[in-house]
Amino acid sequence: MRGTILGYNDNDGTGAITTPDGTRHDFGAADWKGATRPRTGQIVDFNSMDGRAVDIYPMPGGGPLLEAATSTPEGQAQMFGVLSLGSALLTMMLGPLGLLTAAAAIFFGLKGRRASVGLTDRLGYYLSMGGLILGGIMMAFAVIGILAFFGVVGALMWGSWLH
Repeated sequence: MRGTILGYNDNDGTGAITTPDGTRHDFGAADWKGATRPRTGQIVDFNSMDGRAVDIYPMPGGGPLLEAATSTPEGQAQMFGVLSLGSALLTMMLGPLGLLTAAAAIFFGLKGRRASVGLTDRLGYYLSMGGLILGGIMMAFAVIGILAFFGVVGALMWGSWLH
C-alpha cells in the first residue's frame, strides 16, 4: 500500500500513516525499514496487518522537500535568498530582456531580508541582500539598455524623416 506519514514521535518510536482513501495505520520504530528516521509528509510503501503498518519503506524522492526546507524561519529566509540571487543571475544572462527576472530578484530579496529579521543564522539575509543589490543593478542596466535601444531607433527614424 502507499501512504503518507502523518507524524512520528522519536521519544516513544511510534507514528501514523494515512492512505489516499483516508485509512489510518499506526506503526512502531521496528516496522520502519528506511535508513533515516521517518519524516512527517514522507511518502511510503507498506503492508497492513490488523490495521497496523508493517514493513514500511520510504519511496525514493517521496516527501515534500520544499516544505521540509522551509519549515523554519531560517529555511524560508534562505529560500527567498536563493530565489533572489538566482533571479539576479538569470537577469545577467538575459541582459535588457531581463526586466521581469530583475523585478523578481528585487521582490524575493526584499521578502528574504524581511524574513531574516531577528534570526541568528544570517545566510538568508546575505543571500537576499546579494540578490537584491545585484537585481537592482541589473534592473538599472536593463532600463538603460532598453532606453538606449529606443534612442538609437528613434534617432534613426527621426533622421530618416528629416531627409
